[in-house]
Amino acid sequence: MNIALAEALVEWEDHEECEFMEEVTGDTLERVSRWHTHYYNVFKDTRDGTYWKLSWSRGSTEMQDDGIEDVKYKQVVPKEVTVIEYVPLGSD
Repeated sequence: MNIALAEALVEWEDHEECEFMEEVTGDTLERVSRWHTHYYNVFKDTRDGTYWKLSWSRGSTEMQDDGIEDVKYKQVVPKEVTVIEYVPLGSD
C-alpha cells in the first residue's frame, strides 16, 4: 500500500494496483466534528491477503467541503467482536 493507491481507492480513481484491492467494508462514518466528517473503509489486498484501513475526512459544511482530505492508511487484521444491543422490552 502507498498513499497514491490509498487516495485512488478513496476517490474511486484509476490506479494500476486497484484491481488487486477488494472492498471489505463500505464507507463507514467514524466521527463528526464541527468542521469535518471522518470516514474509514477497509480493503483486502488479494495478492498477499493483507487488510488495509483507509481513513479520510470531508468538510461538514459547504464552506469547508474541498473534497476528500487527509487520506491515511494502516495495515489491520480482522478481529471478531461481540456487541450487546439494548432494545425495548417486549420487542423482537
